[in-house]
Amino acid sequence: MNINVKQVLLFILGIIILIFLAHIFVYILLFALVCWLIYMIYKAVKPYIKGVTKKEKTKKGKIIIEAKYKEK
Repeated sequence: MNINVKQVLLFILGIIILIFLAHIFVYILLFALVCWLIYMIYKAVKPYIKGVTKKEKTKKGKIIIEAKYKEK
């Protein structure tokens, strides 16, 4: 049985790279899950927001934007 040391080292390196890529994939899935949760919360809250209205310009010229909530 002649085992080449270079092949063993490449095999170990390949396993390490696969584990590293699996960790990256898990973090991508977690990021997607957080984005999906934020979107679902937004969809749940959206019906309670009546709309965005703009007031007239103030003395400084800035526009104040406020969201009015529906009253039950």
